Amino acid sequence: MHARFTLLLILLFCGSLAMAQPAIVQRSMEGAKEFAGKSRIYGARLGTNFSTLFGDTYSGLGFRTGLVLGGFVQVGLNEKFSVQGEANISMEGAQNNNFKHSEESTAIYQQKLKYNYLQFPILVNYALDNNVTLTGGIQTGIKLAAKESRFLKGGSHNEDIGFVGSRNYTNRIKIFYPTIVLGASYPLPFAEGLQAQARLQTSIFDNVKKNATQSDGTHPFVFQLTLSYNIKGE
Repeated sequence: MHARFTLLLILLFCGSLAMAQPAIVQRSMEGAKEFAGKSRIYGARLGTNFSTLFGDTYSGLGFRTGLVLGGFVQVGLNEKFSVQGEANISMEGAQNNNFKHSEESTAIYQQKLKYNYLQFPILVNYALDNNVTLTGGIQTGIKLAAKESRFLKGGSHNEDIGFVGSRNYTNRIKIFYPTIVLGASYPLPFAEGLQAQARLQTSIFDNVKKNATQSDGTHPFVFQLTLSYNIKGE
C-alpha cells in the first residue's frame, strides 16, 4: 500500500510539471494569489515519509517508508510571507536488510525500526514569483510508540525463514524529538486548492538513548512527499 501511494505522489509531482501549459499555470497562479490574500487558510495533509537513522550506533541503514497525515492552519502576513502551524502523526524509523547479531553469526535478518510521533511544526512560508512556495521552520515531536521487528532471511540452520519477533523500543527513544524542517510546495494545476509538497527533516540532537541516562549519537533524517488540500479560507 505504501509503495502504491508513494508511486501516486511521484506521478502527481511529475504530472503537475508536464501539464503546466501557460494558460493552466496562469490560472493556478491566480488561485495562489487569491489564497495568499486571505488572512487564514485551513487544510489537511497526507503523504509518505522516507526515513532513516545515522550516527554512532546505527550506520549504513536503509530507508523505511511510512505514512504522515495531519492538518494545518496558515495565517497570511502579506502577499509573500505566511506563518503555518501543523499537527501531524508521522511514522518514521529505518531498515537494515543485512542485520547480524555479531560478526561471527551466520544468521542474516531484516531489521525494521518503527518510531511513531505526534509532531507540531511551526513554519514560515515564502511565496516566489514562479508559484513555488519555500518553507522553513522547526518542529517538536512527541513519541507515541517505538518497536523493532526482525525477519530471518537465511544463514541459520536452527530457525525457519520468516518473522522472528519484535520487541518494544519505547525506552530507547527520547520522548521529545526536535527537528529542523526545510521544504517547498507547488499548486497542482489540475485541482484548485491541492498542493504537492516536498520536505527534509533532520535534527542536531540525538533521539535514541544508549541507556537510561546516555544518548548514543544517533540522528534522524526524513524525506517527505505529501499532498495538502486547502479546505477553507477566510
